[in-house]
Amino acid sequence: MEPLPLPVNPIGVPGFAGGMNMGDVQQVRDENIDVDAGQRISIDQAGELVAARFEEDRTQFFVSVYNLPSVLAVRSLRTDKIGQLCSITGTVTRTSDVRPELLTGCFRCGKCGNVERDVEQQFQYTQPLMCTNPRCDNRSEWQLETADSTFVDWQRLRVQENSDEIPAGSMPRSIDVIVRGEVVEKAKAGDKCIFTGIMAVVPDAGGLSRAGEAAQTSRGALNNSEGVRGLKALGVRELTYKTCFVATSVLPAEVRSGLGNTR
Repeated sequence: MEPLPLPVNPIGVPGFAGGMNMGDVQQVRDENIDVDAGQRISIDQAGELVAARFEEDRTQFFVSVYNLPSVLAVRSLRTDKIGQLCSITGTVTRTSDVRPELLTGCFRCGKCGNVERDVEQQFQYTQPLMCTNPRCDNRSEWQLETADSTFVDWQRLRVQENSDEIPAGSMPRSIDVIVRGEVVEKAKAGDKCIFTGIMAVVPDAGGLSRAGEAAQTSRGALNNSEGVRGLKALGVRELTYKTCFVATSVLPAEVRSGLGNTR
């Protein structure tokens, strides 16, 4: 009985002939495995390179919402509007300078050198609760790494209700409006604008702190200041809150009525 011939090109190698022995077949198979592994390594390296490039060139996006069906007056803002998307109208009476605001901070532990990234700020300078290093018990000694932190433009506007919305015999109501990113420098004193965003509640720590003391959250740190004494000298440190409006869009009031801003 004649021996069966080897199949032609059994492993898909171009130029493979049926006269090769098993050693040659194994050598060709090993070479193909090396080529496939090299291709996989190249693909993985390309993916890491693209990911690193996107990581270096991270683009921040700020969503701006406008043209809501109803616009509220400053006087109608109540606690039921906290955290809800709404629009208010008013007249800008005062604007602050554009300053950098810390959105997410990168902190280095002052004891072990561990780095805590992406610490979200809660409307004031917020440090990590504690070091994630299990061998470290640091809760208060932190150093801000500005190179790895995220900053954004910030501006505060003082907005007063329009003159035609003030009831007879009443004082005009005002509220602080916070704008960030591309919305800064969109309004100046005297402009009637429509602001779209949410109403937030922040602790009024600036009025309780001592002169020159920065307002920040310090959990676990010793409080060496005395209580704020009231009329009855209770010795209880008071904590007050204030409301502000965080706007994502600022538009002239004339745009809604179709008149356009003629200035």
